[in-house]
Amino acid sequence: MGDIGAIRPLLVSVDGDDPVRVALEWERELYVGEAPGPSSGDAGDRRHERVVAAGGATLQALDQLTPSAVTFALEWAAVVHTAAELPDLVVAMPRVEVAGVPMRYAGAVVDDGDDPALLAARATLDALNRRLGVTGL
Repeated sequence: MGDIGAIRPLLVSVDGDDPVRVALEWERELYVGEAPGPSSGDAGDRRHERVVAAGGATLQALDQLTPSAVTFALEWAAVVHTAAELPDLVVAMPRVEVAGVPMRYAGAVVDDGDDPALLAARATLDALNRRLGVTGL
């Protein structure tokens, strides 16, 4: 495995409802994370649960690429409604712990009509891309 500071995984796919699966590719290897999908509820609840599941599955896949001293957890993810004339945002807030020191990050993407789970995976990676790609872990 290369230097963790050079990791820039490619988001390959997000699929499934239960579990939600996120596949990342790095150095021609596929890393898949899974998280339980929506259990029940109305469409809004299911959408929110799927967003949270996709963020968690993204971190699970990313965890396979990092040293054991690094841990990830999803603290929060949601679809955020903006002004009526603007599109919604999908926001993710992962926590990274390196040698027991927690750091929080936030990422967001514009809801352009794609699958909310795909947008959540992108937002999660967006939150971490500067940490993974610039400073290293």
